[in-house]
Amino acid sequence: MEIPPQKSSYPYHYHAGITEVFYIISGQGKLETPDGDKEVRKGDVIVFPPGKEGAHRITNTSESEMLVYLDCDTVSKADVAFYPHSEKVGFIIDGQPNTFFELASKVDYYKGE
Repeated sequence: MEIPPQKSSYPYHYHAGITEVFYIISGQGKLETPDGDKEVRKGDVIVFPPGKEGAHRITNTSESEMLVYLDCDTVSKADVAFYPHSEKVGFIIDGQPNTFFELASKVDYYKGE
């Protein structure tokens, strides 16, 4: 994965069922987590477990250099990603973003049954 200068890889999010592991190959950036922001740089290995405690977003803080990292995930045919800042939920099927909803639109389990 490559993040251009002053950009983020993805919105702040966490997964319901997969673990992500990032290895920073080159560059520097800021990692947003539930525990606050942290600096990341070449050689760092970062693990994001499933659930709220694994929420994250990486932003390239350089003015001119790409931030390059390896993204290794556990495998799941289907995954659910939550986006706390925008209050969305998304379904990821076969590794591809599929459908997204605002959490405010949730309904009761038995609605329409």
